[in-house]
Amino acid sequence: LRYTDEDKSIRYTSRSDRRPNTVLIFDISTEELVNGGVPVELNAGRFTQRLAASYALNADWSLQASATSGFRSGGWNGRGSASAPCFHTPTCYQAFDPETLWTYEAGVTSDLPAHHLKLRATLFQTDVNDLQLVTGVRGAGGITFLTRNATNARFRGVEVELDWQSLDGLDLHANFGLLDGAYTAIVTPSLLTRDTEPVHAPSANGSIGALYHLRLRDLTGRFYVGGNLTFTGSQWTSSLN
Repeated sequence: LRYTDEDKSIRYTSRSDRRPNTVLIFDISTEELVNGGVPVELNAGRFTQRLAASYALNADWSLQASATSGFRSGGWNGRGSASAPCFHTPTCYQAFDPETLWTYEAGVTSDLPAHHLKLRATLFQTDVNDLQLVTGVRGAGGITFLTRNATNARFRGVEVELDWQSLDGLDLHANFGLLDGAYTAIVTPSLLTRDTEPVHAPSANGSIGALYHLRLRDLTGRFYVGGNLTFTGSQWTSSLN
């Protein structure tokens, strides 16, 4: 069990105060933010928990399960835009709330010394509430992209890791993962829908690698040579998909 308390505040000083008779595109003051309804102080306090259990089936096989909560504190959109409706207004500096999540995992671990083999396989699900996401809203001046608590989301997947150590100094390792993600409920109206594909969530990824270590006869130490190949599936980088 852990408790976290975070306080944040922002202040803007108008550069026009230092440059009289000058209009600056991204110029704004703290007073303008307050008058525009943007809070300049934020507080987030949360308890986070982790529950875990492990059971040994025998000397080689064991089962694990866990439930973990987490949160990411809120903040502000810190960049202005020269296009409407953001031009010199608090619209593009609005605040967003904390994001919270629970992750559930169940897995199996095997350590087979007779075969120089280690295996780990994990099933997981992550439920996210108030996901902080850059989304677009269509206005009179076009589409404005800002970080918002846009949606709730669910991610499910499996991860498998394999390590094999030979007797002649060669180690091989591989891992593979599958991921299925979805936005489950729209929290803040935007161009995002429940049919939108989650961003930065490739359906598959994996890697294979090898490491060879050679003992040096006349020197204390070892010489290592290794390499890895990594694969990441296609993914969306924008919520406008």
